Amino acid sequence: MLRKIWAIASVNIYTTFTDRNLLIIMIVTPLILATIISLAFGNLSRGSTPIADIPVAIVNLDTPPAADSQVVDSSGLIVSAFLPPAAGTDTPTAGTCAAVEVSGSQAASSSSLTELTEATLFNDPAAAKAAVDKGDYAAAIIIPAGFSASISYTQDNPAITPLAIEVYGDSAQPISAGIIRSVVEGFTNQLLT
Repeated sequence: MLRKIWAIASVNIYTTFTDRNLLIIMIVTPLILATIISLAFGNLSRGSTPIADIPVAIVNLDTPPAADSQVVDSSGLIVSAFLPPAAGTDTPTAGTCAAVEVSGSQAASSSSLTELTEATLFNDPAAAKAAVDKGDYAAAIIIPAGFSASISYTQDNPAITPLAIEVYGDSAQPISAGIIRSVVEGFTNQLLT
């Protein structure tokens, strides 16, 4: 019985390795597929992020709460997450929160939100929207006045009535605008929790 199995196997091996077309299919096709896949996804394996430096305009119309207030400066936390630390310091340029770490998987190296985005502060919402419409920025984050007070629970204000943060996206850059929108939604959901 074993002799019959070896006879069938040897005939098939001989037929396979003497057929030139079958050898091309067996050896060359996997190499071509591997090359195509490595070219398509090569940047992901090297640890570099395919999406980086998304230009974002930030307008913070919220005023920081008084020092003796129980209200947390939530708008400052959001702004500080997008802005890199000032030169020579370890603290961000606004607010009191260090940059939030965003990680894809445990094996991939994590990168901060300041590396994903390139944020610029604006004073006027109309100017920020105009810059987005012009294509200079992928999205504008507009934090309304009274945002921090609206999501802070205090004895004076036991009801939480959050104001909406507006994310104005560029229709020519829908993926980048969607990423910014998701990040802002994540921040506001975390702050509300």
